Amino acid sequence: MRRTRLISDEYRTFGIPFRFENPDEWQGYSKFSPHPFYRTSNQEYGRYKPMIHTMPTVFRPQCHAFTDILRIGRDHHHRTFNTSTTNLPPIWSSSGTLPMSIGRENYFRRPQHRSNK
Repeated sequence: MRRTRLISDEYRTFGIPFRFENPDEWQGYSKFSPHPFYRTSNQEYGRYKPMIHTMPTVFRPQCHAFTDILRIGRDHHHRTFNTSTTNLPPIWSSSGTLPMSIGRENYFRRPQHRSNK
């Protein structure tokens, strides 16, 4: 049975977790293949598994003390994904479709419905 190559076989490593020590165990590469005409350079580069020579040789975990304090200390009430850039009320055009230009002169206010008694 063929043994997979480890990073420590080629380089001197310092406390690397197993998931970084053995890049051949990584899964999930090259599952979806778009049409070659629409493939970007990022998709081309990202579909290959990492090689031994591109993996880090030192693992330096970061301290999570600051985020642990924030997580315990308070609850975040604002959980929405806000993409609004203005505070304008919803508006529509008379033709039912929005014009290409964003200027306010191209928009029409929604008509007010009055009840006749």
